[in-house]
Amino acid sequence: MSKFTVRLYQFSLAIPKLCLKWIRKKPEKVNSILVAHNLLLGDTVMLVPLLSRLRARYPNSRICLLCKKPFIALLKNNPYQITLCAYSPCDLQSVRQIVRQGPFDLAFIPGENRYSWLALAAGSRWITGHKASAFSWKSLPLNEMQKYPQTAMAWSDAIASLVPGPQPESIPWQAEGLTPLSNKRYVVLHVGASTPTRFWPAERWFALAQWLLDKGYMPVWSSGRKEIALIEAADPEQRFTRYAGVLSSGGLLSLLKNAVFVVCPDTGVAHVAKLVNVPTLILYGPGNPVAFGKGHFWSGNIIISSGFNKIDCRDQQELFSRKVQWLYRCGRNETTCKNFSNGYSACMLSISLDDVKKAVNTLTEIKYYD
Repeated sequence: MSKFTVRLYQFSLAIPKLCLKWIRKKPEKVNSILVAHNLLLGDTVMLVPLLSRLRARYPNSRICLLCKKPFIALLKNNPYQITLCAYSPCDLQSVRQIVRQGPFDLAFIPGENRYSWLALAAGSRWITGHKASAFSWKSLPLNEMQKYPQTAMAWSDAIASLVPGPQPESIPWQAEGLTPLSNKRYVVLHVGASTPTRFWPAERWFALAQWLLDKGYMPVWSSGRKEIALIEAADPEQRFTRYAGVLSSGGLLSLLKNAVFVVCPDTGVAHVAKLVNVPTLILYGPGNPVAFGKGHFWSGNIIISSGFNKIDCRDQQELFSRKVQWLYRCGRNETTCKNFSNGYSACMLSISLDDVKKAVNTLTEIKYYD
């Protein structure tokens, strides 16, 4: 099914409702809430502070979170009694199922405002999101457009601010089952990332693994199913145990939870690790450690970073169609990156092996002190 067909169906339901936008009032009684988006795994996990605040403010309401179908098995472990609805902008059946879940009293739109049209099609009576830098048709269904915070903060905290009230403390998620290594002193090295501009050189990963082995840890490789080649490049002789796309979502949580610590690029696993409160070292190249770090909600977690070294081409300040004055990041891919060669971006190459070793020593000192 094409996106055009799905959008046509969506607009056919939403446009008649849009005519009533100006007479709608914010419901006083809230029985059902929709959180509408189409984010990647890491960004979806960063919605947890919003979900936590919604559950605290509306303890008896039904809260529906849209997410990509592959994420449902992982997110079902949430401690907030959130209903998960599979969504794909190319799947008409998923949109129809969301519409059948409505109507909703409130809807919240994290990220791109285009999903306010889906919220309206599903019969949402009051739709809230952040104001974009420039007005467009994407924002038309919104009843309430809040200004995006301009003080430096994690995106997860900025999204949670759409809901008024105090922020509850984070709750570590439960992991289903145990990994075969649950009784061993192992460290997860996750080499994959959402884009090659966040890959760290294979030879440095192997040197780090060997150094950790010498320090008494068992290095364990991790990657997505389509990223096995990255592990092969780092460890062609298969010296260390690998979990490349073979774990269930519960198994991934268990692998992370039972690790001494995790080392990974700024990618989805870095955010999943927050859920089980495992000490984590994140390698930042194009991303921003303030915008995509632990923020206030996960401030009790042991999370440190290495990298984010000064580089002129990390010059983008837009985040989901919003200009953020303090933000410097790079959202380019391997074809548009200004400094990409031999499979790596300059900002990731600037993170030396010694930098990461020093960060590991800092991480373990914090862990044992804590």
